[in-house]
Amino acid sequence: MIQVVTKENSSRFLYVIDVLLSGIGKQEYQIVQEDELKPDVPVISYTERVPNYPCIHIQPHKLLNFPIQEGALSDGVTNWNGVPCFLKTDGTIPFDMFSASFWLLSRWEEYLPHSKDQHQRFPVASSYSFQNGFLNRPIINEWVDKLLEAIKSTWPNSITEKRVFKHTLTIDVDAPFAYRHKSFVTQIGGMGKNVLFGQMNLVKERLEVVKRAIVDPFDTYNDFKENRGNSDVIYFFHVGEKTLYDPVTPKSSVMMDVLQNVSSYADVGLHPSYFSHEREGFGVEKKRLERWAKQPITKSRFHFLKFDISKSIQQIKEVGIQEEYSMGYAEEIGFRAGTCSPFRFYDLDREEESSIIIHPFAFMDATFIQYKKASVDEAIISMKEMVDRVCAVKGVIVSIWHNHSFSVSGGDQEWKKVLTEVMAYIHSK
Repeated sequence: MIQVVTKENSSRFLYVIDVLLSGIGKQEYQIVQEDELKPDVPVISYTERVPNYPCIHIQPHKLLNFPIQEGALSDGVTNWNGVPCFLKTDGTIPFDMFSASFWLLSRWEEYLPHSKDQHQRFPVASSYSFQNGFLNRPIINEWVDKLLEAIKSTWPNSITEKRVFKHTLTIDVDAPFAYRHKSFVTQIGGMGKNVLFGQMNLVKERLEVVKRAIVDPFDTYNDFKENRGNSDVIYFFHVGEKTLYDPVTPKSSVMMDVLQNVSSYADVGLHPSYFSHEREGFGVEKKRLERWAKQPITKSRFHFLKFDISKSIQQIKEVGIQEEYSMGYAEEIGFRAGTCSPFRFYDLDREEESSIIIHPFAFMDATFIQYKKASVDEAIISMKEMVDRVCAVKGVIVSIWHNHSFSVSGGDQEWKKVLTEVMAYIHSK
């Protein structure tokens, strides 16, 4: 049990202290008055003045009481025993870790004026974490670790470790097959495009799949099944209409067969289409997937990671989604919200904690293949480094893969080595 002394009772503070102490730290806590303090029990004092009793003193910054439009950070990054931090104050801990954590978790900077990228997303270049070099660290988890260490140094044996390292393997299925279950007209048109662009290797691949000489290159479901170990597994399926950024969804019988196959060892979530938030298509697509999967759908990850923090989370909540897995960037690996742990979303517009649980992801195969143009070995090294960072704080690491990444047509067959080596490394922890 940790006692917290404070006069702060805003919804923002109550939210963030629960995320840090109960959610990430897995510790019981109680907000008390000074005259209610029990001896020999750890105390965090979130107060302006320096207390005259043994405690971990965190002096508040005024940011928790700022209106949204005044939430831009003006001070720089400092250092707390080797860990970057900001919102410097005086105290046992030299910054307001509650306000800093709230700023990251709420994605406050995404509510402020900023330029969008080509897909109308908040760009990684505008991220404070990226600009200051700590995007690739689960910084809030590291802060909580150091807080618990400080408590243990004053109150030995007071902290019971309940955290364990976990991994969630997630796969985005934009198209379940590259060539199978396509019409004759589609096959001819596809081969024509391949010939036009000199992609004779893809013409050969298509013909061999059609003749059933080889397995469809996007049919990589067994690869994930065989490498899953004890990880939780979630497939996110696109079932929307065809657009410039969305492939054709196969007929229902095809989708039902695929869904039945993966449902035997994995959970199923929705991969909302590129324009779904503009066309209010979340509900339509969710019902379609539920009908084909024959189960309720409560998880989602946006196609292209295309979402607006001030609108999209509320939109998916309204159609019954309960857990969201889009919190990250396409171009860079790391922790967009500063943590590797799942947490409830705080809606700054409504000034309330949402029922939606956010599951941040650490890295995505497409980041290395499409954006960084990295080699297989470079990707393996970077992914293992992220695994080590999350394992060190006994957090949860979520990885994103695509069923097409191991194919000639969609990615590179060499990338199957990345999946195998990285999953083996995770399971060795």
